[in-house]
Amino acid sequence: MAEARGSAPALIMGDGVPAVLRSREAFFRVVSKFVENECQDEGVDSVSFLLAQIKQVVNLFRDMGLQSLMGVYAAVAQHTNTVFELHSGWKMCSISGIPSRKTLYINDNTFVSTRYEKWVKCVWLAAHMPMLERSRRHERYAVKRIDPADAEVYRLALKHVFESLLCVYETIRSDRYSRVFRERKKNIGVGNAQGAPART
Repeated sequence: MAEARGSAPALIMGDGVPAVLRSREAFFRVVSKFVENECQDEGVDSVSFLLAQIKQVVNLFRDMGLQSLMGVYAAVAQHTNTVFELHSGWKMCSISGIPSRKTLYINDNTFVSTRYEKWVKCVWLAAHMPMLERSRRHERYAVKRIDPADAEVYRLALKHVFESLLCVYETIRSDRYSRVFRERKKNIGVGNAQGAPART
């Protein structure tokens, strides 16, 4: 994965999808610069910075105990191509933990329900973007340009990955808040009949 140069990646949690991914024109300018510079760029609106942010959030979730979900992310990112074999027959979805009759085969230990196919394809594209563009430059004899349609595919894929990671973060955060609230409510119930905490 490309590394951002010149600035350390900042956590994006709580900030929403990066602004550059909300604008087709802004992203086209950024990704064009990325392609022209041999898939290297820098700054907070750079492709390298966006990819570094995704990597940082994935590592954060792994550290928070979401190893199984992040294991799926890693398995998809390490897949050699964007073709995922369709498996018919009951398998446990590695994302939801729910049995599914139709799954995508990621590897021998990882099957994902077809309802997450868009997420799988977007993760794969985000993880392989620098390699794909380097390969494309080689095939086109060093033509350092990107088609606007290709840029838009990248933008939508990255945007979807960010949205999914933010959704996971919000779920974790709301679960922690509700857990804290339940604990406080339980502690209040330990007090006297009026609900005041018992004096010690």
